[in-house]
Amino acid sequence: MGGGTDITIESAGTLVQLVCVTKQAGHANYPMDIRATEVELRDLMIAGLNGNAASHKTLLSRASVYLRGYFRNHLASANRGAVEAEDLVQEVLIAIHTQRHTYDRTRLFTPWMYAIARYKFLDYLRRTRAEAGDVSVEEAEEVLAHNDHGAVESSLRLLSLQAGISR
Repeated sequence: MGGGTDITIESAGTLVQLVCVTKQAGHANYPMDIRATEVELRDLMIAGLNGNAASHKTLLSRASVYLRGYFRNHLASANRGAVEAEDLVQEVLIAIHTQRHTYDRTRLFTPWMYAIARYKFLDYLRRTRAEAGDVSVEEAEEVLAHNDHGAVESSLRLLSLQAGISR
């Protein structure tokens, strides 16, 4: 019994909705109505931005459930465990809290949240020196790419200093 997510489309008359069923080893399947989740999280975020501390706390609590699943799936494919997933969940929750002023109230919340999660995941893989075999092909280029700007500048400064000394 592995993990994963099944996505189905259900329709009733003119209403069409996406339903995700998350499967975890040893656990029952839990349906997740993406639209209802988005509406709830977005409403909590906006209420929190308007000063409702209880809504903000509830948002972080609910978001942590989805983030935990997101990181467990991604880290399993990178041969990492639940401890790392929990660390990343905390990093994202802190980022949501500290960067909440950047959230555009006219936009969907979950893409904003998962964009933060994705960047935190990629940063984690870079920090831990992930190898190409540890991640999916789609993520490998981003994980293994790094900013050499600082190293290039240091090399140029060193060459400049060496040229100045040799004169």
